[in-house]
Amino acid sequence: MTQLRVILCGLMFLSFYLEGCRLRAPTIGEQQELISRGAFGRGVPQWVASPSIGGSPDLARTGSVIPQQFEVPEFASTPESNYQAAQEIKKLEDKKREDDKDKQKAEPLGEDAQAEKILKKCPHAEGRLHLARGMSDPRERLDGLYRVASVCRDSEELWLWIGNVHRTLSENAEANRSYERSLILNPNNKQAKEALDSK
Repeated sequence: MTQLRVILCGLMFLSFYLEGCRLRAPTIGEQQELISRGAFGRGVPQWVASPSIGGSPDLARTGSVIPQQFEVPEFASTPESNYQAAQEIKKLEDKKREDDKDKQKAEPLGEDAQAEKILKKCPHAEGRLHLARGMSDPRERLDGLYRVASVCRDSEELWLWIGNVHRTLSENAEANRSYERSLILNPNNKQAKEALDSK
Protein backbone atom coordinates (compact mmCIF):
# COMPACT_ATOMS: atom_id res chain seq x y z
CA MET A 1 0.00 0.00 0.00
CA THR A 2 2.84 2.36 0.86
CA GLN A 3 4.60 1.61 -2.42
CA LEU A 4 1.42 2.43 -4.31
CA ARG A 5 1.20 5.79 -2.53
CA VAL A 6 4.81 6.58 -3.36
CA ILE A 7 4.25 5.70 -7.03
CA LEU A 8 1.07 7.78 -7.19
CA CYS A 9 2.78 10.76 -5.54
CA GLY A 10 5.68 10.43 -7.95
CA LEU A 11 3.34 10.36 -10.95
CA MET A 12 1.40 13.34 -9.68
CA PHE A 13 4.60 15.31 -9.14
CA LEU A 14 5.91 14.37 -12.58
CA SER A 15 2.66 15.34 -14.33
CA PHE A 16 2.51 18.63 -12.45
CA TYR A 17 6.15 19.33 -13.23
CA LEU A 18 5.80 18.55 -16.92
CA GLU A 19 2.30 19.80 -17.68
CA GLY A 20 1.20 21.66 -14.60
CA CYS A 21 0.83 25.21 -13.54
CA ARG A 22 2.09 27.49 -16.29
CA LEU A 23 1.04 30.98 -15.38
CA ARG A 24 1.10 33.66 -18.02
CA ALA A 25 -0.48 37.02 -18.61
CA PRO A 26 -3.52 36.97 -20.89
CA THR A 27 -2.87 38.06 -24.46
CA ILE A 28 -4.29 41.36 -25.67
CA GLY A 29 -7.05 39.47 -27.46
CA GLU A 30 -7.93 37.56 -24.30
CA GLN A 31 -7.91 40.80 -22.31
CA GLN A 32 -10.31 42.46 -24.79
CA GLU A 33 -12.57 39.41 -24.61
CA LEU A 34 -12.61 39.59 -20.80
CA ILE A 35 -13.47 43.30 -20.93
CA SER A 36 -16.24 42.77 -23.47
CA ARG A 37 -17.79 40.08 -21.27
CA GLY A 38 -17.74 42.43 -18.28
CA ALA A 39 -15.36 40.26 -16.25
CA PHE A 40 -14.03 43.28 -14.36
CA GLY A 41 -16.88 44.62 -12.27
CA ARG A 42 -14.81 47.39 -10.71
CA GLY A 43 -13.18 48.63 -13.89
CA VAL A 44 -10.24 47.47 -15.95
CA PRO A 45 -7.29 46.37 -13.78
CA GLN A 46 -3.83 47.88 -14.24
CA TRP A 47 -2.31 44.70 -15.60
CA VAL A 48 -4.41 44.94 -18.77
CA ALA A 49 -1.75 45.73 -21.32
CA SER A 50 -3.44 47.06 -24.43
CA PRO A 51 -2.85 50.78 -25.08
CA SER A 52 -6.28 51.00 -26.72
CA ILE A 53 -7.83 49.87 -23.45
CA GLY A 54 -5.80 52.28 -21.35
CA GLY A 55 -2.80 50.17 -20.39
CA SER A 56 0.86 51.03 -20.80
CA PRO A 57 2.45 50.74 -24.28
CA ASP A 58 5.51 49.15 -22.61
CA LEU A 59 3.33 46.34 -21.28
CA ALA A 60 1.71 45.84 -24.66
CA ARG A 61 5.07 45.46 -26.41
CA THR A 62 6.60 43.08 -23.92
CA GLY A 63 3.45 41.10 -23.16
CA SER A 64 4.58 41.10 -19.53
CA VAL A 65 2.64 41.99 -16.44
CA ILE A 66 5.74 43.61 -14.96
CA PRO A 67 6.49 47.10 -16.33
CA GLN A 68 9.82 47.38 -18.12
CA GLN A 69 10.48 51.03 -17.30
CA PHE A 70 10.29 52.78 -13.97
CA GLU A 71 10.18 56.46 -13.19
CA VAL A 72 11.94 57.86 -10.14
CA PRO A 73 9.78 60.38 -8.27
CA GLU A 74 11.15 63.90 -8.36
CA PHE A 75 11.54 64.17 -4.57
CA ALA A 76 13.79 61.10 -4.51
CA SER A 77 16.19 62.32 -7.15
CA THR A 78 18.62 64.17 -4.88
CA PRO A 79 20.87 62.63 -2.23
CA GLU A 80 19.91 65.37 0.25
CA SER A 81 16.23 64.52 0.09
CA ASN A 82 16.99 60.80 0.53
CA TYR A 83 19.11 61.59 3.57
CA GLN A 84 16.42 63.82 5.06
CA ALA A 85 13.75 61.19 4.51
CA ALA A 86 15.94 58.53 6.13
CA GLN A 87 16.54 60.81 9.14
CA GLU A 88 12.80 61.43 9.55
CA ILE A 89 12.06 57.71 9.37
CA LYS A 90 14.77 57.00 11.95
CA LYS A 91 13.34 59.64 14.32
CA LEU A 92 9.85 58.15 14.02
CA GLU A 93 11.14 54.61 14.63
CA ASP A 94 13.13 55.76 17.70
CA LYS A 95 10.09 57.56 19.11
CA LYS A 96 7.90 54.50 18.58
CA ARG A 97 10.51 52.27 20.24
CA GLU A 98 10.66 54.62 23.28
CA ASP A 99 6.86 54.78 23.49
CA ASP A 100 6.68 50.99 23.39
CA LYS A 101 9.25 50.70 26.19
CA ASP A 102 7.34 53.22 28.33
CA LYS A 103 4.11 51.37 27.68
CA GLN A 104 5.67 48.05 28.70
CA LYS A 105 7.00 49.58 31.92
CA ALA A 106 3.68 51.22 32.78
CA GLU A 107 1.36 48.30 32.09
CA PRO A 108 1.60 44.78 33.47
CA LEU A 109 1.70 42.12 30.80
CA GLY A 110 -1.63 40.80 29.65
CA GLU A 111 -2.36 37.09 29.59
CA ASP A 112 -1.46 36.72 25.89
CA ALA A 113 1.89 38.46 26.36
CA GLN A 114 2.59 36.31 29.40
CA ALA A 115 1.75 33.18 27.40
CA GLU A 116 4.21 34.27 24.71
CA LYS A 117 6.94 34.69 27.33
CA ILE A 118 6.19 31.24 28.74
CA LEU A 119 6.39 29.70 25.28
CA LYS A 120 9.68 31.46 24.54
CA LYS A 121 11.19 29.70 27.54
CA CYS A 122 9.39 26.40 26.94
CA PRO A 123 8.21 26.03 23.33
CA HIS A 124 7.65 22.30 23.89
CA ALA A 125 4.85 23.10 26.37
CA GLU A 126 2.61 24.86 23.85
CA GLY A 127 -0.06 22.16 23.68
CA ARG A 128 -0.33 21.81 27.45
CA LEU A 129 -0.47 25.57 27.93
CA HIS A 130 -3.18 25.95 25.29
CA LEU A 131 -5.28 23.26 26.98
CA ALA A 132 -4.82 24.81 30.42
CA ARG A 133 -5.78 28.28 29.21
CA GLY A 134 -8.93 26.91 27.58
CA MET A 135 -10.33 25.40 30.78
CA SER A 136 -13.06 27.41 32.46
CA ASP A 137 -13.16 25.47 35.74
CA PRO A 138 -10.46 26.90 38.05
CA ARG A 139 -9.56 23.49 39.51
CA GLU A 140 -9.09 21.97 36.03
CA ARG A 141 -7.15 25.01 34.91
CA LEU A 142 -4.88 24.69 37.95
CA ASP A 143 -4.25 21.02 37.16
CA GLY A 144 -3.43 21.97 33.57
CA LEU A 145 -1.03 24.69 34.69
CA TYR A 146 0.75 22.25 36.99
CA ARG A 147 1.12 19.91 33.99
CA VAL A 148 2.80 22.79 32.15
CA ALA A 149 4.99 23.48 35.20
CA SER A 150 6.15 19.86 35.18
CA VAL A 151 7.97 20.54 31.89
CA CYS A 152 8.56 24.28 32.36
CA ARG A 153 9.73 25.08 35.88
CA ASP A 154 11.64 28.30 35.11
CA SER A 155 8.81 30.57 33.99
CA GLU A 156 7.95 33.38 36.38
CA GLU A 157 4.74 34.10 34.47
CA LEU A 158 3.54 30.51 34.81
CA TRP A 159 4.02 30.57 38.59
CA LEU A 160 2.19 33.90 38.71
CA TRP A 161 -0.75 32.30 36.88
CA ILE A 162 -0.72 29.32 39.22
CA GLY A 163 -0.76 31.71 42.19
CA ASN A 164 -3.68 33.66 40.71
CA VAL A 165 -5.73 30.47 40.26
CA HIS A 166 -4.94 29.37 43.83
CA ARG A 167 -6.07 32.81 45.01
CA THR A 168 -9.33 32.40 43.03
CA LEU A 169 -9.87 29.10 44.86
CA SER A 170 -9.15 30.84 48.23
CA GLU A 171 -6.01 28.73 48.68
CA ASN A 172 -3.88 31.61 49.94
CA ALA A 173 -0.95 29.58 51.28
CA GLU A 174 -0.45 27.82 47.95
CA ALA A 175 -0.95 31.12 46.12
CA ASN A 176 1.76 32.78 48.21
CA ARG A 177 4.16 29.90 47.55
CA SER A 178 3.57 30.29 43.81
CA TYR A 179 4.13 34.05 43.98
CA GLU A 180 7.33 33.49 45.96
CA ARG A 181 8.49 30.99 43.31
CA SER A 182 7.84 33.65 40.67
CA LEU A 183 9.88 36.17 42.69
CA ILE A 184 12.74 33.71 43.04
CA LEU A 185 12.88 33.50 39.25
CA ASN A 186 12.59 37.29 38.88
CA PRO A 187 12.90 39.45 42.01
CA ASN A 188 11.61 42.47 40.04
CA ASN A 189 8.24 40.94 39.10
CA LYS A 190 5.83 43.69 40.15
CA GLN A 191 2.69 41.60 39.79
CA ALA A 192 4.03 38.89 42.11
CA LYS A 193 5.14 41.50 44.67
CA GLU A 194 1.74 43.18 44.60
CA ALA A 195 -0.04 39.84 44.92
CA LEU A 196 2.04 38.92 47.98
CA ASP A 197 1.44 42.33 49.55
CA SER A 198 -2.33 42.02 49.11
CA LYS A 199 -2.63 38.86 51.26
